[in-house]
Amino acid sequence: MDSTSSSVEGFISLNELYETVDLYCKTNGLNMKDIALLAGISSTTLTKALRTPENTTMNTILAIGEVVGFRVLLGRGNV
Repeated sequence: MDSTSSSVEGFISLNELYETVDLYCKTNGLNMKDIALLAGISSTTLTKALRTPENTTMNTILAIGEVVGFRVLLGRGNV
């Protein structure tokens, strides 16, 4: 699996977080402010996390993931 796209069904890479959250919002009639509120983070923090998830704290990623029904799994990529 490379860093730009997931090759395992049901898994996403971190750089797909924005698309995943955006699709979740569209599917469930929510907006980004709702996601931030449910995750217990500010809208600014959510925006930054979705723009550059690699620079975001694990707690923020976990909070967002919890809202959209994901959990974080770490795996080793091809090196």
